[in-house]
Amino acid sequence: MDVIRGFKGIGYSKSLNPLDPYLTLPYDEIKGKKRLEYLKKSNYNFVRIILPEEGEDPLLTIRSFMSKKIFERDKKDNIYLFEQEFYYRKRRYLRRGFIALLNLDYAREKVHPHEKIFQAPMIQRLKLLEKTGFDLEPIFLLYDERLAKCFRFENLELLAWGEEPAGIINRLYSSEINFDGCDAGEFVIADGHHRFSAALEFYKNKSVAGWIMAYFVDLNNESLFILPSYKVVKGAKFNINELEDYFDIEKLEGTFNLLRKNAFLMQSKEGSYILYLKEKSDLPEPVIFEEIIMKKIIRLKINVKNVKTFRSVDNISLSKNDVSFIFRPPSPKEVWDFAIKGGIMPQKSTYFYPKIASGLRIFDKINFFN
Repeated sequence: MDVIRGFKGIGYSKSLNPLDPYLTLPYDEIKGKKRLEYLKKSNYNFVRIILPEEGEDPLLTIRSFMSKKIFERDKKDNIYLFEQEFYYRKRRYLRRGFIALLNLDYAREKVHPHEKIFQAPMIQRLKLLEKTGFDLEPIFLLYDERLAKCFRFENLELLAWGEEPAGIINRLYSSEINFDGCDAGEFVIADGHHRFSAALEFYKNKSVAGWIMAYFVDLNNESLFILPSYKVVKGAKFNINELEDYFDIEKLEGTFNLLRKNAFLMQSKEGSYILYLKEKSDLPEPVIFEEIIMKKIIRLKINVKNVKTFRSVDNISLSKNDVSFIFRPPSPKEVWDFAIKGGIMPQKSTYFYPKIASGLRIFDKINFFN
């Protein structure tokens, strides 16, 4: 089976580089006034396509961009080298991966999600896919040494570059890679669970090319980071004594080591406590949070109303009956191992950083073979 292949991507004209006024974060990161801020940069900003206003037709927008030569189709099939240069904790990193197409028939068996999804965003992405027939943003996949050892990039040509967001520099190159004879192995979704589910549903119901645009990154890439996903539970009414069935509890004195496994910092209006799981577990902390703290103690189902996610402790504010839980993020290897075994974490358990800039290339599913 042909598993990974190149494609003639569509993207902003090379004459428009650098693409700072046009690139965006992924659709689910654009909240509040962020959409308007993007449009102030340029009326051709990519946000018009991934988050169209009511009454706007994103397919007509794509066609308009192409007729005005804002968008152009690449002349040859490419597997695109994609790199992001960024700083993390004051150290410079360069994360490299590649953007290509993945066979959806292969993906059904070999691509493993690691998080549950919300139905509403999946349906939203499916409707956008049905309106346009395009993959507008790549899903983000991890691969292991089986694929990593069997190819190299050749004949690189810089096609697009731009800064978005917060000083992250994006560069996209055309390249040639031969995957013949490679064992593609397994994949784990780092980001894009809703888009992947929408693509499978779209492929099942439509007579279109069975491929999905994906960004592939080596699991062992040293520039692969997962940021914290701290939780605030709204209306968490429970007796702290119930925690003693599962945790050793200490009143917080001094600092708390977030790197320790099976440990949680719990904070409320009444005080702060450290929870140490009594029966040591290899489960990732987000799963322990869901299976023990939420289901057995607080007895609330995780949803967008009950549980809020924060990246920084400084951004957490608590109202009456709110409780925050601070714990270390899983490593990419822990995510991989858990997902490969069929494990699924709760929604918004991980935040792979940096996000992939949107607007570098889109994939025309309907006219793929033309």
